[in-house]
Amino acid sequence: MTDLSHSKIGITIAALLSVILLLQSSRPVYAVFNFSVNAEPEIRYAFPGQTVSYTVTVSLITAPASVVSLLVSPWTPQLDGLGFSFSPSASGTPPFARTLYVAVSTSKAPGTYTIPVAGFNPTPGYRTDYVQLVVLATAPITDWSVSNPAMNPPSPKVGDPTTFSVVLRALSTNRPYPQSVRVAAALDGGFLGSGTLSYPGPTGATMTVTLTTPWMATEGPHTILWAVDPSPYSYQDPYRYNNEAVLSFSVSAAPPPFDFSLSASPSTQKVTAGQSISYVIVVALVSGSTLPVSLSLAGLPSGVSHSFSPPSSNPSYESTLQVATTKTTAAGTYTLSLTASGGGLTKTASLTLEIEAAPEEDFSIAAAPSTSEIEQGEVSTHTVTISGIAGFKSC
Repeated sequence: MTDLSHSKIGITIAALLSVILLLQSSRPVYAVFNFSVNAEPEIRYAFPGQTVSYTVTVSLITAPASVVSLLVSPWTPQLDGLGFSFSPSASGTPPFARTLYVAVSTSKAPGTYTIPVAGFNPTPGYRTDYVQLVVLATAPITDWSVSNPAMNPPSPKVGDPTTFSVVLRALSTNRPYPQSVRVAAALDGGFLGSGTLSYPGPTGATMTVTLTTPWMATEGPHTILWAVDPSPYSYQDPYRYNNEAVLSFSVSAAPPPFDFSLSASPSTQKVTAGQSISYVIVVALVSGSTLPVSLSLAGLPSGVSHSFSPPSSNPSYESTLQVATTKTTAAGTYTLSLTASGGGLTKTASLTLEIEAAPEEDFSIAAAPSTSEIEQGEVSTHTVTISGIAGFKSC
């Protein structure tokens, strides 16, 4: 006989479990905050008394983000003698990056030290990355050298933007590359600029250092002084005599701008229609380097031509202005405009041309002698002269 009561109970429990599983599967799934920590570079070198830095990047893996605190943990006795600080702060909301500064005490023993760089949040806990710090046995010793100071332009004038440069070298060292070193420049005893540079190496390699902000040249003598690893010193440089380079130079006064003058002689000319006259034009250099100057003329009456000889040249020079009229040129007084142009400048002068009407063409006749007395049978000779007036040439 089948026990129906037990079967019903089994069916009821199975149905209940199905409902519970169905309810659990329908619940919303919430993401749990998670993050990662990455510190680099993996290894740094330092001498006792130095400070080095690492970049710590905190990345978001799963949102929503929450505040992560940075610290060096877990602490071990080998970390004694090392000071740690995060900048600009020791916490933040991912993603973010911080700089970890590690200060090595002067009494820290040489060796390789593992630094646990951790990020902490109560939800996921700790996330840790490891970097190494190699403390070297001696203080940093590098023989720095600066040489070949130069300037551009090499001969500046007053007001010229001028840049300065110098060649940097490491002649010997007891530490690996790259190395950071400060280079400074002073002009006439006053601070001009400085900066910390990364010298890539190898030993003896040249590196040109240039002041990026131009100096506006002023008149007079000047001296620029370059110094590498200036006081307070970061290196025990064994030969500091080559840590400085000097360049002395002078800035001359700025040349005056180009200028010229224009004049004509005589300023007034009289001519009879059909004739020609001339003016002497003088273009004189007033200042600056000479540039070409061209001449032109306006205001002549109809039918009158002109020419310049020469029409253009570099001041100072003279040019002859020839004006030719015709017999039909209308009589009158004309004001002519003389123009000289060159080097971005234009100068003008006024000339006066007075034209008189040409006389009417005609001819005259004369006999010489006008009278004579002769006896019958004699011959008397008279010369008849016919002269043209005002160019009369008709037959």
